[in-house]
Amino acid sequence: MRKDKEKKMAEVRYCCQTNSTLFSTCCGSAVTDKEDKCPSCGEKIWPESARSRHDIAMRSLYGNDMVNKMRKEWERKYSE
Repeated sequence: MRKDKEKKMAEVRYCCQTNSTLFSTCCGSAVTDKEDKCPSCGEKIWPESARSRHDIAMRSLYGNDMVNKMRKEWERKYSE
């Protein structure tokens, strides 16, 4: 498939450490967990699952090591 005809996919990000709202990387529009397209431009949002979206946004903001540490602590705390 030619590069200019490939379908684009936007990812998500957090704007800061104190806000868990997801924003699209294409337009910067707020995106809910259930939206599969950017509300501004219609570009497909990747990944599709809410957990994966928040995981990607957290990793871009905090880094892999911190997210892995937070996830282990959360799992330990809530599995008891």
